[in-house]
Amino acid sequence: MKILRVFTMFAILIVFSLSLFAEEALKKEKQISEEYYDLFFDKNKVGKVRLESYISKFKGVEVYVIEEEMNAVFLRGGTEMKTYSKSRTLSGIRDLVPIGYWYEASEGGVKRTIMGLVSKDIRSIDISIDIGGAKTTKKLKIQPDAIFSNAFEFFIRRNLTKGFSKKLHLIMEAASDLVEGFTQIEKFEPIELCPNSVYKTTTIVAGIKNVELRDASGWPVCVILPTMNAIFLRVDKKRADEGFTPVDIFEQSLVKPDKPIKSINRLEKLTVKLTFSSIEVPPILEDEYQKIVKKEGKSITLEIKRIRPDIDKKVTFPVKNEKFKKYIEPTRYEQSTSEQIMELAQTFVGDETDTAEAAIRVSNQVGGFIKGASLSKGYLSSLEVYEQKVGDCTEYSVLTSALLKSLGIPTRLVMGLVYVDGKFGFHSWLDYWAEGWYSIDPTLNEEAPNPTHIRLWTGIGEPSELREASTSALNFLNKVRIEILNAEYK
Repeated sequence: MKILRVFTMFAILIVFSLSLFAEEALKKEKQISEEYYDLFFDKNKVGKVRLESYISKFKGVEVYVIEEEMNAVFLRGGTEMKTYSKSRTLSGIRDLVPIGYWYEASEGGVKRTIMGLVSKDIRSIDISIDIGGAKTTKKLKIQPDAIFSNAFEFFIRRNLTKGFSKKLHLIMEAASDLVEGFTQIEKFEPIELCPNSVYKTTTIVAGIKNVELRDASGWPVCVILPTMNAIFLRVDKKRADEGFTPVDIFEQSLVKPDKPIKSINRLEKLTVKLTFSSIEVPPILEDEYQKIVKKEGKSITLEIKRIRPDIDKKVTFPVKNEKFKKYIEPTRYEQSTSEQIMELAQTFVGDETDTAEAAIRVSNQVGGFIKGASLSKGYLSSLEVYEQKVGDCTEYSVLTSALLKSLGIPTRLVMGLVYVDGKFGFHSWLDYWAEGWYSIDPTLNEEAPNPTHIRLWTGIGEPSELREASTSALNFLNKVRIEILNAEYK
């Protein structure tokens, strides 16, 4: 109990210190800039961004304050989903040394708040995280050269010289992790889409490439995200406040193969050819379920098989092997040690002691526990799914994963494509460990998912790994043609 009280007081002190700059109380000593951008996706305006920077004082010391606010609207299967985020970072004026940050986001009305305060020795950040009311803390170790990702813009403009290039560590405010950032600066001739641009900077942050075209002052005129087929254009406030034309990202993601796939319930092995229209062919996951059998130009031939668990081979849980610690511990979105999740898991599994049978029981029960769809919401945590009892494939998977983790069964989330109603579309399911990784799909109620499940990513419910899932998905969005080469049936 004493340890718990110390931990609680520590968390309160963090939150109290952070609240000093999380609220609107920071006085603007000197405004540096305020810029507005329209966000276009597939040539449709889907959002806007406000960027403001100014000098203020924090604990009597002058600091750079950078605020970024973004609003966007998308459609998911015809259902509108509104997203909003706002961040505020405090950095040292001379060398952009990180001091603290506050981040708030809402996806479909689901709120997330994250706050961080850098230690006096600038070696770590004490972070407070609130995901739909589930509060946790985290200590993130940082490198001596680390700056906030928001401050990266200041860093680039301070070094706006042809031929300049630099790698450094960036603190990602939303994901609360540390990644490598890279920028390279070149002279550039203006183009019609981005007038007055005289510099081109290429930046790569967490594996995502941006191309920024900048005017003589260093501010971006436009920012191009090739992977997303998206562009930010600098505009005035009046234009930024004009309405949006949302794009249906669900419809955009659907891919119709060259021929239909029949009798999926009996399908045991599938061979497909993926041909990409992107400049580079994205990396393809290979594991127990799928193998690359041929590469030719921008085409990859993939063989996918169904793997069924051996029900006669009894494998008990919990798993105590240190090797699987990562796949059992709770994550930001899989709160497997919460009382509600643990009690629900015990209710679902009953007296079952076999891992595969327990996984099947839990998966089947989740299908009945979730009562409705949630296409208007963002990525819900397992506790939010527990409370709201709504969800699509991501919520089915994250709740099932958290329940199995609470029983001591290692799990990993899976994101990829699946064939439904004549088309391939993005989908989520999961793997569990029973002396081997076995897939299960609670959304489609498949104990051994059919081989139209094309795997793009596997990982756990932490933002840094989910970012990799998003990147993998973006590599496929509107960039792949699928041919069915062979299908083997039982």
